[in-house]
Amino acid sequence: MENVRFSEGITEVVEILKMIDEVYTETLPEKFKKFLNDNKSTSYKPDFDHTKELKDWNIKEETKDLLGIIYLNYWATEDEKNEYMKLLSENEKKYQKVINEKYNTDNLFRKKQKVTKLENKAENNMEMIEKKESFWKKIIRNIKNFFKLNQ
Repeated sequence: MENVRFSEGITEVVEILKMIDEVYTETLPEKFKKFLNDNKSTSYKPDFDHTKELKDWNIKEETKDLLGIIYLNYWATEDEKNEYMKLLSENEKKYQKVINEKYNTDNLFRKKQKVTKLENKAENNMEMIEKKESFWKKIIRNIKNFFKLNQ
């Protein structure tokens, strides 16, 4: 599944590279271009709406990742690389913060303790409830007791 999505992303990148100025595509190494052409999907045909801006196209995450790698390695100036790496670092920190909050072991155990306390309260409340015997059960119990006494 991942290989299919990756090859479709490569196909989208190849199509996007066909649309941009040759100044940018000439900076890409031939080995990299060959890699893209060898690994693109033969069955997937991207359908881009050229009337919209690139940012409004419905492109795959893999395509965005590959374009980011191409930009960082081949097209960006040193200042742009530093700014881009700073942005990636900030995004990673935000992502790690969300993950830590979601899967923090302290929070996991706290929630479990709250559930356990609620279960204990429910059990205690259940013990306090007096079970009332139905009318028919009382009659049957009394009849059994009567015959046991008479034996």
